[in-house]
Amino acid sequence: MIPYQDYKYKSTLIPINLITDYFKSLNLNTDDFITTEIGAFGGYTSYRMLHYITPKEHYINDTYEFYDKWNHLKNFGTWNRSGGNLTNKDFDDVYKYTKNIFSEYNNVKVVKGYAQDFLNEFPDNYFDFIFSGINVEPNLLTNIMKIVYDKTKIGGYIGGYPLITSPTYHKTVKTLLKYPNVKRISKIKNNIFLLKKV
Repeated sequence: MIPYQDYKYKSTLIPINLITDYFKSLNLNTDDFITTEIGAFGGYTSYRMLHYITPKEHYINDTYEFYDKWNHLKNFGTWNRSGGNLTNKDFDDVYKYTKNIFSEYNNVKVVKGYAQDFLNEFPDNYFDFIFSGINVEPNLLTNIMKIVYDKTKIGGYIGGYPLITSPTYHKTVKTLLKYPNVKRISKIKNNIFLLKKV
């Protein structure tokens, strides 16, 4: 498994503080927020986000399942100390390790499963903030983003980052901006995106 110090380093790679700083600039009461990170893998972004805000509820979701394409992504190599191809056991280790990392947080739950199934466990207009690291086929991505839209409150936010493959990143943003009441927050830079459902 990945050493704890490596985990802390990886959590700094996503500039989630750009989003939490924006929330603070609006004087939002993030203590009452209900938030989630989908496509979270090790929950790096959640780990850092929880240093800046303390939501009432936070969920970390990923399938924690092996796909052949992961072996072509360098980001995942850190978890595989053997130097060979990744396996289902590697992903099971990630799931167990992520649960362990967040076991001390009373407001956090790590949920294994497909994003669409996980999100559909909640009523519409439930989340104040959904952060997506989803990296799936375009058609499935469109379906998931429809659910993300439905589950986000009016006045809530949807964010993400470009460390997922570039086509997925751009399609995520374009899909969500097709909804007439979704607006892009232009102040967020470094390619991390933040959208608001108004």
